[in-house]
Amino acid sequence: MRNFFIENETGQSSMMRLLAFITVITGLIIAVTIVIYGIISGTGGIAVINELIYLCFGVLGFGFGGKVIQKFAENKN
Repeated sequence: MRNFFIENETGQSSMMRLLAFITVITGLIIAVTIVIYGIISGTGGIAVINELIYLCFGVLGFGFGGKVIQKFAENKN
């Protein structure tokens, strides 16, 4: 698992990979939490699907937005 966070070209640790990993885990935790809350509150997991979609896309968008900007910057040079 440790090798996943290391860049192949330079051998240095990649903060973008760490950020992407944390973002995916956070998105999964938010998704599971909202579904469990919907089930416990009696409204069902389907009733809170809009909040789930907005939160997950928001978290994933902010997390991977930096990676997209980094790739565009690397291609310009």
